[in-house]
Amino acid sequence: MSELNIKNKNIWPEANKKYLQEDIVEIVIQINGKKRFTIMSNTDSTEKEVYDKVIKEEYFIKNYGAMNIKKIIFVKNRLMNLIIL
Repeated sequence: MSELNIKNKNIWPEANKKYLQEDIVEIVIQINGKKRFTIMSNTDSTEKEVYDKVIKEEYFIKNYGAMNIKKIIFVKNRLMNLIIL
């Protein structure tokens, strides 16, 4: 009986890496360095794709639609910070 327990302790399941990767990520949207909302986007989305989603968001249109964007800071799969005048 003790031999069976020792053998079972040495066996550890292998993880399949294709199941560990996420297809969709949550991207934080900041306006002038403050978190305002988040969006869901495909993994490895480009800056242009994320920006297009942001400017179509109801919150952004309602609060910042008429303002000029001075600079965009983008960190892939993490955040987008829009510096607005």
